Amino acid sequence: MVMSQTPLALILSCSLIALLAFSIVTFAIDSASSSVTALCGFPGMACLPFCSSEVAALEYAVPRIDYPALMDVQTHLLDDLLGRSANGIELALNVKHAELAVRDLAGVVRASNLTVKDALATSLGRFVSDAQATGRELQRLSAKARATIDSIAVFNSHALQAIRLGRERGSYHADLALSRTFQMSMDALASQVTRILLTATKAAGCLDGLEESLALIHELCAREALLQHVAVDELLWSLWTLLGGNRGKLRELKYRAEVLMEVRRYRSMAVAYVAATSQALQVADAELSELRDRLSDGSNSGADIPIEVHLASVERIVGRLMAERPLANESELAANKDIV
Repeated sequence: MVMSQTPLALILSCSLIALLAFSIVTFAIDSASSSVTALCGFPGMACLPFCSSEVAALEYAVPRIDYPALMDVQTHLLDDLLGRSANGIELALNVKHAELAVRDLAGVVRASNLTVKDALATSLGRFVSDAQATGRELQRLSAKARATIDSIAVFNSHALQAIRLGRERGSYHADLALSRTFQMSMDALASQVTRILLTATKAAGCLDGLEESLALIHELCAREALLQHVAVDELLWSLWTLLGGNRGKLRELKYRAEVLMEVRRYRSMAVAYVAATSQALQVADAELSELRDRLSDGSNSGADIPIEVHLASVERIVGRLMAERPLANESELAANKDIV
């Protein structure tokens, strides 16, 4: 019985010894790997054979890093987005007011004795739909512009913190932080620019539709000998009989007709806003593409930029956003209060 238990005890002992040895070896490998990683962080050590795989992985992430150039692209875009942040909201609300003012005007025209009343009422109804779509797209464009500003601020703050932390841990970790955050920031900005460009294109299409509706309305009014020389008095006089001489109704109609006449001015301002924003986005997209190509073409551009220069460029943009974003938000709130 004792002899039969001896092999079992021997097997258990050998298993425990093997498990202990495996744990010791694993711990030693992990410790050595950490030591090698730390050693590769010292100046001049990255060229050692056991550091080559780490360096290759780092270089594969992004060929070159040039934060100052990326911050220049962001600066040009921010100059436009921050300067126009309140314009989009104001224009969207102006178009919304025109939509609400003209909505009831279609019913008044349909009940009149005008020769083109049906066609004119239909055109006014189409204008209401086009104004609604235009206001919605202008609001989306303004919202995505603000989201892009917020995204730039978030990614730059993250990059600043990651680079500082990496520098404290050694040059290898600093380079790794630079590589990762630079690639992340470029990809995020390119994605944001593409999305806003799509929204700007839709807004431009809606503005074109609004212009077509306005042109048809003015053409029908001209046939009826109304609104000649861009004056609303003749339209009001033609509808005087329908309104029964009620001055309150007349004042209300005059307000709605004046709003309709102002739509063309609103539209011109909105077209200028969308065109300027689209131009800034297209420039940013082209600059990002040029920067990506330049950093990937094998040249030495940006290769010898000290980490302090990278940090300073990011700090400058972060400081600007911290100072100007509250002012932009105040302008947007003021625009809402002035119109609402």
